[in-house]
Amino acid sequence: MLKPQFGMQTFPGNLFFSARKGFIWLVISLLITFIFLSGSQLLENQNFNSYTSRESLIKSFPELATQLNSPEKLTFSTQIQDTNSQPYNGLKGQTSDSGDTLAAFYPENYQRPFVMEATGIKATLQPLGANPAQVTVDEGMAVYRGAYAKTDSLHLVTGGQSKEILLLHDRTAPTQFEYNLTIPSGTTARLDGDSVAIFDASGKGLRIMPPWLVDAKGQKHAEENVIRWEMREPPVLQADGAQSIKLVLALFPVNLAYPLAIDPTWSLTVSMQAQHYFQTATRLQDGRVLVVGGLQDSCGCATSLAEIYNPKTMTWARTLKPMGQPRYLHTATLLKNGEVLIAGAGYTPNPTTAEIYNPTNNSWRYTGNMHAPHIGGTAVLLQDGRVLISGGDDSIGHSDSTVEIYDPATGIWSLTSSPLVQDENHYASITLLSNGKVLWSGAVHTYVDNNGHHLGPADPEIYDPQTQVWTALPANGLHGGRGFLLNDGRVIFTSGEIYNPANNSVVQLPYQSNQGPTRLGNTLLSDGRLMITGSDSTVTSAVLIYDPYKNATYSAPSMSYARSSHTATLLNNGMVLVAGGLGTANSAELYNPSGVGNTSLSLSVSSSPGFIGSPVTITAAIAYSGGATGTITFKDGNNVLATVPVTNGGSASFTTSSLKQGAHNLGAVYSGDAYSRGSTAPNLALSIIPPNVTVNLVTNNNPTIYSEGGSLTAQFTTTDNSTVCEGTITLKESGIAIDSKEATCSNVYFSVPVNTTPLSVGTHNYTVEYSGGYGHSPATSNVAQVVVPKIETRATWTDFNYSSPPMTYTLGQEVHLTGKVVTYTGYDPRLYLPPFSGTVDITDTTGLIGTANVQNNGDFAINLTNLSVGSHSFFPKYNGDSNYTSNAYFAAKIDVIKAGSKIILNSQNNATVAGQTVTFTVQVRPDGPAQVTPGGSVTLKEGSTTLGTINLDNYGTGSFATDFALGNHQITAEYSGDSNLNPVVSDPLTQQVVELCSGQVVSLGDDNGQADTCGTLSYALLKASQQPTGADPFLIGFSTPVITLTTPLGVISNNNEVKINLNGGCQVSEGRGVPGVKIVKGVGAGATALTLGSNVTVNGFGITGFDGWAIEAQGSGNQINCNWIGTADGLTAGSDGGGIHLMGNNNILGLAGDVASGNLIGGNNQAGLLIEGASSGNQAYNNWFGLKSNGTGSLQNLVGNLVINTGGQLKLGQGNRLQR
Repeated sequence: MLKPQFGMQTFPGNLFFSARKGFIWLVISLLITFIFLSGSQLLENQNFNSYTSRESLIKSFPELATQLNSPEKLTFSTQIQDTNSQPYNGLKGQTSDSGDTLAAFYPENYQRPFVMEATGIKATLQPLGANPAQVTVDEGMAVYRGAYAKTDSLHLVTGGQSKEILLLHDRTAPTQFEYNLTIPSGTTARLDGDSVAIFDASGKGLRIMPPWLVDAKGQKHAEENVIRWEMREPPVLQADGAQSIKLVLALFPVNLAYPLAIDPTWSLTVSMQAQHYFQTATRLQDGRVLVVGGLQDSCGCATSLAEIYNPKTMTWARTLKPMGQPRYLHTATLLKNGEVLIAGAGYTPNPTTAEIYNPTNNSWRYTGNMHAPHIGGTAVLLQDGRVLISGGDDSIGHSDSTVEIYDPATGIWSLTSSPLVQDENHYASITLLSNGKVLWSGAVHTYVDNNGHHLGPADPEIYDPQTQVWTALPANGLHGGRGFLLNDGRVIFTSGEIYNPANNSVVQLPYQSNQGPTRLGNTLLSDGRLMITGSDSTVTSAVLIYDPYKNATYSAPSMSYARSSHTATLLNNGMVLVAGGLGTANSAELYNPSGVGNTSLSLSVSSSPGFIGSPVTITAAIAYSGGATGTITFKDGNNVLATVPVTNGGSASFTTSSLKQGAHNLGAVYSGDAYSRGSTAPNLALSIIPPNVTVNLVTNNNPTIYSEGGSLTAQFTTTDNSTVCEGTITLKESGIAIDSKEATCSNVYFSVPVNTTPLSVGTHNYTVEYSGGYGHSPATSNVAQVVVPKIETRATWTDFNYSSPPMTYTLGQEVHLTGKVVTYTGYDPRLYLPPFSGTVDITDTTGLIGTANVQNNGDFAINLTNLSVGSHSFFPKYNGDSNYTSNAYFAAKIDVIKAGSKIILNSQNNATVAGQTVTFTVQVRPDGPAQVTPGGSVTLKEGSTTLGTINLDNYGTGSFATDFALGNHQITAEYSGDSNLNPVVSDPLTQQVVELCSGQVVSLGDDNGQADTCGTLSYALLKASQQPTGADPFLIGFSTPVITLTTPLGVISNNNEVKINLNGGCQVSEGRGVPGVKIVKGVGAGATALTLGSNVTVNGFGITGFDGWAIEAQGSGNQINCNWIGTADGLTAGSDGGGIHLMGNNNILGLAGDVASGNLIGGNNQAGLLIEGASSGNQAYNNWFGLKSNGTGSLQNLVGNLVINTGGQLKLGQGNRLQR
């Protein structure tokens, strides 16, 4: 239990929330304010060690005076609940702003969560890494000394806000403060500029405002590079739909002594009630602003809504009815009679229509149709009151060259002559000159339409409304943009150009390339400067000012929100209203370029006389056309009652029930702000008398069930037994009005059902409030409760019933189960039931196996995979939600049977020779989607004879080795199956056992050249020529049969026992020859592959792997064609000695005129071609030396591509290529 201490109270407390109301979403702000206190400066100048008192803190830091002003009372609370709904002790502070209430809950221990509640949203903020500092209460503030190292935390509730101020003692204090933010289901949190926005689907929510700091020298900083919010991790979704978000407040305390000025140019105003971009905004004759149509940011669709901004009250109100059709990219023109003409529409069914808005009776009416849509066109009011419209697109997106004039007197549009340059009228701007003529200037953008026509910029023209004649001006470089007429007759454009009609000259002001010329979001200020806000091409908060009198361009303070395609409107008081735009389509803000204005203050009360204990609302209204901010201090004589922030553009209210019986002299003092001076209201007399009315509220059926409505009776009692005949009686649920009626001289009210539809599940708290009247005091009844329990349910399967036989699935097959949550009994089926939500847990005998989401109609479904073989019973259990109870029902029965299997049998060496070991491998896997590892064994058989048994490993594979006799053998593998898979037999595999000598050469052959002797070169050539592509054992390397030399061969010559023509076969690919047979070095072979005598032809061999020469021609008359020497694949070098060695005469490499016959000689460690000795008559045609087979890369012979020693001769014919 918390106990009070002497001088201050111990209580539980966190952060800076404020409540501001808009139509679309209620903005509740949460702001953390940081005061960075430099250690050395404080010790020297202020002797600061920790927080001592509010007075000393304000004395040291005057900037905090307004932040710590008039805190609301903090009360002890035992109802604070964390995210697990566990209650704990703390403090509660409550504050209101514009009728909205913010409740702040501060814990007794700083490590516990802080809770903020407003607009139906509850946000929980948990400090991370904090100390268990206990709270004390000092002058209305919750104080946590030592919340962090060298850091104190102060909390207070005031003026519609909850504030936290961190006091950092010195530079050893933290520079990062982490929080765990928890928000309820259906709520979103995101960084919104420098703040953190928390909002629900309707747009209502909370906002953590941008942080700022003040250092020991009194310098205030809010720059992002000094202090900012960060979200460093994505949100974590919790089981109940809530989100947990880690927030980091990052502090960068570098050079804080530098002076930085904060210019309070921009102030927020109330948001619009709808979203608008590509809209129009028109200042009416009474000073209000009409905003019409545009696109909605949420859907990108056009809207017909229109609303009016009142600068005096700073409020928005929709027109009585919307326009007749949605519009965007239209025009709006204020007519001389005060009405507004709206013409055209962007790509809608009736784009040529036009409408008139009458501000006097707040009504719309159609007027005559235009001849063309003028989508994105420009309209201008002529001096005679007619309206000229020009440019834009037609209904199919082409540039529109028509020009029309609208006559308000007749409501008729008439075509007039078109500009001389008709193809360049797309985004043209028209500006009324002081002489009544119209300046036409071309588009800012330069591009081509669908017909290939160039669309600007074009030379300017002048239109005379009296003669309807267009006159071309001499080319002057004017691009245009939107134009505004200056008082001296010149025209300033959003492109930064100033056009002088007197001499047709153009002056370009300094241009800001980061923003660019715009057509929307611009206005001419009262002093003639042109204000550019945002950009047409990008969403930005930048503001640019063109000064036509100083020929200067400069940046103004940025807007509060980044925008594009919005409006900027000059108000009568000189301020500028910026509204809508892409990215923040319902917000609005004000820019005040002027100075400080005078104000006056008046007081009023909600009831006079007032009654003891009944609330009296005191309202102070500021008379100032610009809309004031700041605070108003309310007084009773010399006693200060409260200080309240100004809201709603110039008023503040204070409600109190503590005024004592007797006469009171009420007063109010306005503080003033940056744009308005302070003022004091005349005193107002108020008498407080005793109350004379009590109300007793009784429930007629409690508890109830969902299908019933509750009913209540309010009984009034007066001290003089009189009846209540005047005033309003309001029935409220949890403080929200749900019904009201005027007093009818009866003392019994609301003895009828509260609602015609069922009450929602939960506890409903009702009160009746009487406004008072005709001598009767206001009164509030007791709280009456109606309790509606949750609706009973059961979860059932839609595919099964109690007696359904089990459904059969194969192992690995996905099981799809569907079910439905239904109400149990006792509910009227004609009544509307709330939608279902939540989850259903699916369990079997082993426990939870899956969770399914419940749809609004109660349907749920789940897919189950990898169920084990056997029988399964699945039970659905609905977990319930806020409206429905949790329940389970009967099981769905499933039988899962074994899956099929398949087996792959391979031989690692096929064919083999007799007696050679053969290794067989097997792989078993499921035949289907089952994700299991096969177990068991595989039996290897030849026919019916068992060769052996293979036990499968953890991958479902295994091997077995044996040998066979000469011939073909049919081998099969039989899988035994296991607990998950069925048995299976492989396809038969033919194992070949062949002769030992196939493909191996041990001699040259017989003398008659008959290739019939195993082991001769001629026999191997015959075998090679008989092998189809891809056959074993000859297919190696570049898809050619292989001859392996296993003994040194003798000299091949016409005198030896071998054919003179050694032909491996030459294949042609892309014009070059590719060898048909490969000769490789085996164990026992000689250093040189082929040694030639005389008159031998060697054709179509790839020769690699020999240490000596691939071919050595010792004699004469040899023909060497289509061979690859030194490379196996034509692209990479082998491990070869030399290429071709010519020692005799008349040897020829390649054939003249036959490109495919040339040899590829590259990648050798010695010379590619060596000619030595007294030789003559040697020739070479179409050979490539040192090149790859693709002809583009180098395949160098290391000693040289072509080497001719003394006495050697070689004729290089056509087609030879040498790498250099």
